[in-house]
Amino acid sequence: MQSLAETQKTLGELSQSEQTLQRALRIAPANANVLYQYSILDTRLGRPDAALEKMQKAVTLNPDLPGVYLSLASLLAAAGQLDLAMAASQHALRIDPYDAATYNLNGRLLAGTGKAPEALFDFEKATLLRPGYGPYLYDYALMLVRLNRLDDAQESAQAAIHADENLAEAHELLGGLLARKTQLTEAAAEYQKALQVRPGFARAHFDLGLVLAAQGDLTGAAEHLRKAASGDDPNVAQQAAQALQRLEKQ
Repeated sequence: MQSLAETQKTLGELSQSEQTLQRALRIAPANANVLYQYSILDTRLGRPDAALEKMQKAVTLNPDLPGVYLSLASLLAAAGQLDLAMAASQHALRIDPYDAATYNLNGRLLAGTGKAPEALFDFEKATLLRPGYGPYLYDYALMLVRLNRLDDAQESAQAAIHADENLAEAHELLGGLLARKTQLTEAAAEYQKALQVRPGFARAHFDLGLVLAAQGDLTGAAEHLRKAASGDDPNVAQQAAQALQRLEKQ
C-alpha cells in the first residue's frame, strides 16, 4: 500500500494516494513510515497543520526514520515554531552531517533569528556539499546581501541563474543589485526575465516599474506598478500604490 500510494502521488493522483494511505493506517495505525508518507502528502495538499501532527507522531514512533527530522524542521519553521525547528534541524545534522538540504534549512533558520555568521557558515556548507544548485546559491546570495557583501552576492546570484534560468527570485535579486549600481538597463532586463518565468511576480513588477520610471518611461512604469498594486503581496501592493500616486503627480 505504501508503494502504491507513492506511485499514485507521483502520477498526480493525490486523492487516490490519500485513500490508499488511509487504508494502510487502518491496518497499521502506529506505522511511522505510513504517517511520514501521509505527512508529506498533507504538505502537498496544503494542509500544514495535519502534516505537522502526523510528522510529530512519526518521530515519536520511530526517531531513527530517515529524513524525518529535516521534514519536521521544515514543517515547524512553516508553523513559526523556530526554536523547535532549529532543534529538529540540529538533530538532523547530528544524524547526517553531510546533508546539504539540512544545512541550507538551518542557515535560513539562523538568518531568521539574526545569527548572521552562523547562517553564512551553513549556507556555504550547503553550496559546497551540493555545488551548482541554484536554490542554495540564491539563499547564499540573500545572506551576502544582508551582510552588505554586494559584489559577492551578485556573483552568487549570477551563479544561481547559471544553474537554473527559471529561478525568478534570483533574477529579481540580481536586478536589485544591478540597480544599486545604477546599471538600470541591465537591471530592467533581469526583472523582465523574472516576469517571463513568473508573470504574476508582484515584487518584480514593482522593481521594474521603479527602474522604468528612473529611465523616463513613465507609461511603462505605471503599467508595472499597477500590476504590482493589484498583486497578492499586500506589502508590495501598498508600496506600488504609493509609487503610482507619486508618478501621477509628475
